[in-house]
Amino acid sequence: MGVRLRSSAAAGWRYGWVRLQVNSYTNAVLFNVKDYAISTTVLAVQTAQAAGWQIYPTQVTDQLTLEPPTPTGQSQVTVADLCGRVVARAMVSGRRQQLSLAGLAPGLYLVQLDTPAGHFVQRIAKQ
Repeated sequence: MGVRLRSSAAAGWRYGWVRLQVNSYTNAVLFNVKDYAISTTVLAVQTAQAAGWQIYPTQVTDQLTLEPPTPTGQSQVTVADLCGRVVARAMVSGRRQQLSLAGLAPGLYLVQLDTPAGHFVQRIAKQ
């Protein structure tokens, strides 16, 4: 049987399967889980713009500006290259803030926001 599970609204859906043994008795039905599997692969991530965040400029030279749609609690910002190596990490408050990327080499990077409302990603280009 295919199943769809969610631990929280921000975490999104996980898909998998369950193999059950079903025994029917006079007054009850007994379900016995034989084995199961759940996929941990993330199929899609909501972009920061879709969540209302403003990250600009997308063609950044030194300073990247992060602006939430409404004041939020603490959020973690992680900047990674396209190989997945983390090149910068910072905690930001729930208001407009700037992040210095002056020390990064030119290229494409992914900015991941881990906020109380969920996880969002935006691609930027460092010049």
